[in-house]
Amino acid sequence: MTRRIAVAFSLVAVTSLGAQTQTMKQLARGTQYAVASMAPRATLTAEHVLQSGGNAFDAIVAGQAVLGIVLPNLNGVGGDATLLIYDAREKKVLSLNAEGTAPKLATIEWYKANQGGKIPVDDSLLAGTVPGVVDAWYILLSRWGTRSFGELLAPLSNWPSAAFPWEPC
Repeated sequence: MTRRIAVAFSLVAVTSLGAQTQTMKQLARGTQYAVASMAPRATLTAEHVLQSGGNAFDAIVAGQAVLGIVLPNLNGVGGDATLLIYDAREKKVLSLNAEGTAPKLATIEWYKANQGGKIPVDDSLLAGTVPGVVDAWYILLSRWGTRSFGELLAPLSNWPSAAFPWEPC
């Protein structure tokens, strides 16, 4: 008997709690495009690009640039990118690997002469790479975009540094 009352009480508590607070996001539907990101400002920026005549690739670059400002610890110009792209004109799926490349002087010969032929796997500068995300942005825009990098980032230059709060991770 005690067990049944506890279960009934739990169900009532969950039901009444659910009526007061929303625990799931509302279903979103659309017919022309969809935009989603980790930060509302990035989502709105990408949406604005689409509404003003830009395409999906333009929106990706603009939205990612905003993520680099509002969530710099998770996104930004110091990162890498791996993209899976469907080119509708060519009816092809392409992969863009913009993971960092080794610095210019980090050659096999240099490592043989200076590191006993071993490439470091720790956090030293010798294990670093040149970030690739900005290169990915340029590739996307030059091949599939309709706007220039400058056009997409121009509105961001008007943002005063205190105009928005840092968004939590």
